[in-house]
Amino acid sequence: MCTLEKRGGLFLLMLIGDGQHQITADLIGKLLSHLSQVKAQATPGSVLITQAQGKFFSNGFDLDRA
Repeated sequence: MCTLEKRGGLFLLMLIGDGQHQITADLIGKLLSHLSQVKAQATPGSVLITQAQGKFFSNGFDLDRA
């Protein structure tokens, strides 16, 4: 689904797997959890980089699971 890695003041948020990374309630929950961690641990000058494995960063909403 997604991971968060911290390297000093750098936060790397990665959508993992080679799927389409469609947006679901589960993914939104995970992203919000990771963003809360970033907010709690960030210091002046911190940077958040988002990235994804596979062909798509996100291919939109998963309407079948909406």
